Amino acid sequence: MPGGTMGSGSQPIGGGGPGTADGPTGGGGRTQPVTHHPKPPPPPRDPCAHQHCVVPPGPKGLPYFALPVSLTSVSGAVAVGEDLALDAGGWVIDEAVNGLTDLLGTSNDPEPEPEPEPETDTGPDSRRSDPCSAKREDRFNYEPALDGAPTGVTALLCPQDLKPPNSRGPRKGRWEPPGYVSRKDRGGNWIFNRSHILGDRFHGDWRKENIFTGFREMNDPDMKACENEMADALAARQEVYYSGQLLYANGRKNLPTAIQMTAVTSKGILFDVTVKNAPGKQVTC
Repeated sequence: MPGGTMGSGSQPIGGGGPGTADGPTGGGGRTQPVTHHPKPPPPPRDPCAHQHCVVPPGPKGLPYFALPVSLTSVSGAVAVGEDLALDAGGWVIDEAVNGLTDLLGTSNDPEPEPEPEPETDTGPDSRRSDPCSAKREDRFNYEPALDGAPTGVTALLCPQDLKPPNSRGPRKGRWEPPGYVSRKDRGGNWIFNRSHILGDRFHGDWRKENIFTGFREMNDPDMKACENEMADALAARQEVYYSGQLLYANGRKNLPTAIQMTAVTSKGILFDVTVKNAPGKQVTC
């Protein structure tokens, strides 16, 4: 047959043109083995591709539990399901409770036989046995802003972090959070608040990673109701692991549509709620 004989699969023998992947490199009627080059690795995945962020590990070796953004579907404009929570690589709530229990040295299991007390460790790793001895900057993790928008905060709150009633930290700088508008409604009330992800009464700092534009009712009473539960636990000398993650269902160029608030103590879950960023009162905690 003109043009060379055909092998199995209609592959020309000796007829492939030079430079082709399956053509010969010379005569002799033999084909060059096909070389499969490995595909380049995929580009790094945006941790906020689903409008939520993976909680980064805690600074300086302190453990932080990456709680899922949401465990259940949320009604309204925000809808984050269990599949996204698993995709975020976060821990489920039970694992967070167990991890915090191990961290704080408390458990519901029967107490083991007492062991001889070890020597007091005053070295740099002594904070691992008492994480509340660490400084706030080591226990508070302000996640980096993306496109200028705050994302979230995780923190191990200790009893000494609770401020006295009616105390308020000073505002630092004259900058405004993204989307903030200074405007009042017909009743003379402010429409928006400069809201803290980690509340001021827990020494949440006034910084761009912790301040967002929230409707007044979202901040108080909706978020405040959950903060009251954390304050009660701290007043009872319990440590609290807190995670506040902003959700941006309409993109980061707009206001956050909600905040996912989760708090866990060694005794269990205080709350795991989604507070919508909308006017009007909601049932939260």
